Amino acid sequence: MLLLAAASLAAAAASSAAAPSLPASPEFSATAAGAPLFVYMGTVPGAFGNGVINASFVHVALPTKGGAVTMEITVLNHSAPVTSAGLRPRGGPKVTLLSPSTLSFTVSEPGHYILELDGEYTVGTIDTGLMVFVDAADPAPPAQGDASVVFFGPGVHMVDGGVLTLHNDSLVYLAPGAVVLTKIVGSGVHNVTIRGSGVIAAEWLPGHALPFTCRHCGCPGVPGIVISNASDVTVQGITLIHVNGYVQTQPQRVHPMLSCLDGRFRCL
Repeated sequence: MLLLAAASLAAAAASSAAAPSLPASPEFSATAAGAPLFVYMGTVPGAFGNGVINASFVHVALPTKGGAVTMEITVLNHSAPVTSAGLRPRGGPKVTLLSPSTLSFTVSEPGHYILELDGEYTVGTIDTGLMVFVDAADPAPPAQGDASVVFFGPGVHMVDGGVLTLHNDSLVYLAPGAVVLTKIVGSGVHNVTIRGSGVIAAEWLPGHALPFTCRHCGCPGVPGIVISNASDVTVQGITLIHVNGYVQTQPQRVHPMLSCLDGRFRCL
């Protein structure tokens, strides 16, 4: 049963040619070591459903053999020339302003940061700043085609019915650049791992139009991952968007939901 389910899901993940493309953020562009990075636009509704917030975020992978990466960020749409910038939390990499619209910084270890412009450190940072997710290199990514692996490669993937069901003794892997429109559920499972540096979009794709209910009533989000009566479950590295967290009903190797930014995965 596991082999058939995993094989069918892997085939679905591979056939994503008809999946919609994602619009890049209109607020920022980015490079790492001179190579362009895709900057996502995590569109979310404003408070009480008023307006839309374009929460931009970008992933950068550290070199496989260790070392640092220098990122260069260009501010594309700001109300005035940038006069100062910094990464939060404080104590992170130092930001150098190269021009009124360009800045750079060097990262050498995994971390989660928000790039703030001109001292904007209030709630509005999510709207005007850039979330930077620095990912450790994966020294041993799984083999695509392995019957126990549900493998999502780079690109946009649509899971039938919008729900991916977990099975025993399996791995769900999101390669860098993978964006999967789905929720993940599992009940009574054991020895399951969900990992990678890709993105799980629970309700709509980043940058796409908000669902009708979100535009009018606000959208509190749904749990992106729901696992019950399970054991030996690991979730690591992925980014969850348009969710209000994850749910577990039995102790597992996933910490309780204290914060989505807990070092194992991120929620937007």
